[in-house]
Amino acid sequence: PDVAKGILDQCKANEELPSVIAEQTTGLDKRDHNFIQSVQKSQQCFVITDPSLQDNPIVYASDDFLSLTGYAREEVLGRNCRFLQGTETSTAKIGQIRKALENGDDCNVTMINYTADGTAFWNNLFIAALRDAENNIVNFIGVIVKVASPEPGDPEAGKALPGETSPTSALDVDDLNHILGPGIDAADAAAKAAEGTLMGLEGAVSAAVAAAPSVSK
Repeated sequence: PDVAKGILDQCKANEELPSVIAEQTTGLDKRDHNFIQSVQKSQQCFVITDPSLQDNPIVYASDDFLSLTGYAREEVLGRNCRFLQGTETSTAKIGQIRKALENGDDCNVTMINYTADGTAFWNNLFIAALRDAENNIVNFIGVIVKVASPEPGDPEAGKALPGETSPTSALDVDDLNHILGPGIDAADAAAKAAEGTLMGLEGAVSAAVAAAPSVSK
């Protein structure tokens, strides 16, 4: 409890990672450490969790994560990420995430999550385990990309969000198509942008496999 309190006390709204997290990440492979710094500096919507603490709680949340979800920092830190789930969240995809966490595997799913006021949204979630030189998992990082709908082939493709009559807002898509001009489909453009973001993140994590100094926790 004292360790957890010490970590959470340092999780403040500043431009740098909390010192405890920063100390942990310096023990990671240089490319893994650079990946975290790159995600932070690019102002991605992400959280970092600590599996050494009970229930793998969030120990750092980016400002973009707070803006997207509508939660205050003190409402997020120390909690497991499952508070974003709700009645329409796929139990199969929750199981997929749980299995990936247990095995320390990277995971990418698109699922329904909920903001603080109960608004549902499609979360294209990418999770990666960060390890030390002895292959021990130090932290997990979860990156959120809000998308219009799951990709074709996803079991939930074509499913409408609660309160919607269709997977995307016709007005929003029409407006974007007008802005983008003829020959460019807004929904496809949004999907490709999200896919590109996630592919870049996956590539950065996949590259982080070299040996590093061990981490003292």
